Amino acid sequence: MAARKAADDKAKADASAQKKKVVDDWTNRIKALVRSRANVPETVTGKPVVQVRLRLLVNGVVFEGQLARASGNRAYDEAVERAIAGIREWPTPTDPDVFRDNREIILNIEYEK
Repeated sequence: MAARKAADDKAKADASAQKKKVVDDWTNRIKALVRSRANVPETVTGKPVVQVRLRLLVNGVVFEGQLARASGNRAYDEAVERAIAGIREWPTPTDPDVFRDNREIILNIEYEK
């Protein structure tokens, strides 16, 4: 009995780790895309962070993105907003089933000079 429970626990942990890897890979691609599209003015200093809300279809495809919380640096916020508005093709997850029950994602996008 204990061996079976241990095997079940390990299988759940492995599945959870795999799901986390899929989500992390996907969110890192999203963050990189937004950063690459954001035309941040040279006047932006420090490391402002905006929160972005992504709304997803059942297969994990982004159908809407918007700022959820401003960074406090208006120039950076506006650059990220323009980047989001200009993205027509968002990265798709490698395993869409991971996103079946998760229809919204909040990401923190930090300015990297």
